[in-house]
Amino acid sequence: MPPPARADAQDSPEYSWMRAYVAARIAVGRNDPAEMERCLVRADEIARTYELQGAFAAARLRHPVLAMAQGRFDEAERDLGTAVAELRARGAVDLSGLAALGIGCIRLQRGRLAEMLPVLLAVWEQYKPHNEALAALALPAAGRPEEARETLAQRVPLRRDFAYPILAGLRGTAAIAFRDRTAAAEVYEDLLPLRGLAGGASSLSLVLRPVAQTLGEPARFLDRPEQARNHHLEAARVAAAWDSPHWADAARSGLAALPPAPA
Repeated sequence: MPPPARADAQDSPEYSWMRAYVAARIAVGRNDPAEMERCLVRADEIARTYELQGAFAAARLRHPVLAMAQGRFDEAERDLGTAVAELRARGAVDLSGLAALGIGCIRLQRGRLAEMLPVLLAVWEQYKPHNEALAALALPAAGRPEEARETLAQRVPLRRDFAYPILAGLRGTAAIAFRDRTAAAEVYEDLLPLRGLAGGASSLSLVLRPVAQTLGEPARFLDRPEQARNHHLEAARVAAAWDSPHWADAARSGLAALPPAPA
């Protein structure tokens, strides 16, 4: 058995843990999930060796990321539930918004978002107007399409926090679903600087899909087929880096929906 991870001699354990965690975020930015995992394992080992209980508990939130990216949705949902329960037991701040966002992303990709409508509406009432998209996407299945449009219309500029790429990606999905060209154009401009990333993965807790996939859909909707083609090709590259079959399928479907490339 290898010896437990130790903090570097010149660093405190807390600093060594944070350095490993930051290195994991840098790896995410490079679409290198293997390096991300190595860094997070080291962070976990440091937290365990030095009994950094808060850090070790928070790190439990990392477990859904790869499962969400690679389409292991049952596993992702279990891991997220376990992490949230452990953090609540340790007295963490209210995690209802994070839990609803994570499980909502999973259920959306499984075509089961409507099952969560009561939870999503409760979270919407608590946190609005920054999280309108999941509630708007779930309402039509309950026969409430006008309420869904009204919910989407209440959107405001999103805060640039850890959830920003996910919330913006969900807003993009809602914009396409409701044929809202204004919202689609807003999302496109907002997310363009993040086009090479896996949306939300830098949070080290949740991920939705390649930002390029989100960009490709409004580009096609806004009659920009060559931009859409480039985005879907980028989404395919991100999918390959994360070993994600469902992201790769979505990128192929996006490309197939476009007119032939000009000769």
